[in-house]
Amino acid sequence: MSKFSKILIALLAISFIASPAFAITADFTGFLQTRGIAYNNMDGRDNTDDNARGVDSRYRLFTNTALNENVKAVFAIEVDYAWGATDPKLGKGTDLGAIGADATGVIEIKQVYLDFNLPSLNTNIKAGTQYTVLGNGFILAGDDTTGLNVRFTPVTGQSLLLSWIKTGEGDKFDDAADADYYQLTYDGDFAGWRISPLVGYYDLPDSDEAWFLGATVSGKAGPVALAATLIGNDWEVGAADGTGIAALVNAKFSLNSTTLSGEVGYVGDEDNNGNFYSVRAYHQVSEIITGGRFDGRGTIGSNQTVTAGATAGPYLPNWQYVKVGAEQKITDATKVSAFYIFAEQAEDTTTSKAITYGHEIDAYLDHTIVKGLTFTVGGGYLIADNDFGDGDDAWKAGTALTYAF
Repeated sequence: MSKFSKILIALLAISFIASPAFAITADFTGFLQTRGIAYNNMDGRDNTDDNARGVDSRYRLFTNTALNENVKAVFAIEVDYAWGATDPKLGKGTDLGAIGADATGVIEIKQVYLDFNLPSLNTNIKAGTQYTVLGNGFILAGDDTTGLNVRFTPVTGQSLLLSWIKTGEGDKFDDAADADYYQLTYDGDFAGWRISPLVGYYDLPDSDEAWFLGATVSGKAGPVALAATLIGNDWEVGAADGTGIAALVNAKFSLNSTTLSGEVGYVGDEDNNGNFYSVRAYHQVSEIITGGRFDGRGTIGSNQTVTAGATAGPYLPNWQYVKVGAEQKITDATKVSAFYIFAEQAEDTTTSKAITYGHEIDAYLDHTIVKGLTFTVGGGYLIADNDFGDGDDAWKAGTALTYAF
């Protein structure tokens, strides 16, 4: 091959790679947050040693790689660690956060999924491990799931969403050990109101199952934003069966730099130790009772969720509450907010009558230091009822630096 031919082939290859039709674009988004947290009496008892002080950090990075406007691949990683933590299980080395250049850390694969459109069918498909919220968080929320979400939008403002979530995979030769959740959701806009009815089916191992039926409605009545969710279920697991209800109504009124809010919620199931049966539900009510803006991450916040005992992660959904709040924008960079919550369990458990948690006050200040970087300080104080532990008050305080990009 002549020297000229080699040069020509190289130029053609470069031209092919650089062609706009084959150009690949990638963008990065995410955040880095560092929090200082302190809390005490999260079990309602002064005589137990459940106080804690510490600092933790979380880094989350999303990579979106697109060949064109109709297809992209999403990959997200996450790193969580507590400052100064060591790992006694290893017997050598230290966790990320301890002194030493040879620290080890765990990089979590947060999301991996394909996001693509079928323009001729007005359909979007997301396949893989992705963040999913179903039933306004009462059926599934608070974590990533692996499955398929297919949204068909025949006309603007009207769509159907079919969700398949793979919650368990048994032996490859035994499908009876698999677990799957299926949901069909309709989203429609009507005269300024959005109506979203749903039906869901949870297929569990050994012929156990659960059905979900409900709807969410949201819109505005003059200057007031309103939203309501009502979901009922019917389930059979082993020798047990039952029905549960999740309901939520909230309202927001904004005037200039002030926003007032009110909320009423109920979640419970008298046949399931008081807890609403869900795939994996999560709905934050407050800092103390359910975990709020300074929630648990398995590090310093590992026993912040009182309704789930001394464990992090999704709390047990058995509560009813009233919540009112106010948010005031002081400047373009600074705002303050405060909330009052009265909460109790919605249903009796197998071991006790439904307890009252008490009266809680939460307050926060958020200040934008520079574009993308926010400083937050706040927390909650629970004036505990005698039903909760020994009736000793609980409190939690936190501060955070959050850089979002």
